[in-house]
Amino acid sequence: MKAMMPAGGHLLIGAALMTVLMLTGCSGPANQEVDGVIAVVGREPTGLQELAQGELTTTRGGCLALEADGRTFLLVWPPDVEIATESGRTTVIVPKADESLTLGGPVIIGGGLLSADAAQTFSIPAGCVGFDGVYLVNGLD
Repeated sequence: MKAMMPAGGHLLIGAALMTVLMLTGCSGPANQEVDGVIAVVGREPTGLQELAQGELTTTRGGCLALEADGRTFLLVWPPDVEIATESGRTTVIVPKADESLTLGGPVIIGGGLLSADAAQTFSIPAGCVGFDGVYLVNGLD
């Protein structure tokens, strides 16, 4: 006896498979949090060549940000970023750049500003408020 597939069955199986793939294999890197400071983590940036300079700070919700010219930009970091507390100070470590940054200290970073639509593709915690734009970090200078 041959098993019968109901009309539209292939579509249903395809939709179920796509849902499983989206839930398991397509999720982005997880944000990191240490002592209330959050590093929003995104995909590996490509093609962004702008330089930004300012002070490493946080948004009102504790997300790492760049303060420059009186504006605050939420920073979205590459997947290999690490945050740690060393001697009571929060440090951001970017292994690919072989450098670390200290919260409250000066910073020069490479990357680029994102549009509001592009920024929505990242997992920005709801509590991370108080920023004027989103900057995708490509590297340190």
